Amino acid sequence: MNPKVAIFFLTFLPQFVVSDYDPKLQFLLMGLCYAALSIVWFTTIVLLLSVVRKWLLSPRVQNAIEKVTGVVLIGFGLNMIFKVQRTGH
Repeated sequence: MNPKVAIFFLTFLPQFVVSDYDPKLQFLLMGLCYAALSIVWFTTIVLLLSVVRKWLLSPRVQNAIEKVTGVVLIGFGLNMIFKVQRTGH
């Protein structure tokens, strides 16, 4: 139901349609291939993200994230202090 996908199918796929065979069947097969590849792609992404999630939730990584966040926030605070002093406000 996505109009961008419909435009893709209507503009890109017709160049691969052979006139010797039924065009409806060819479009159906190309659409099924696209759907199968999309399912494989998104399944791969979900599986990889589940591994990344486990890694990000490990105590060691959480501790490192908290330390980096603390340093960044201190840096922002120091930056604000020194900007205020330079501008005189």
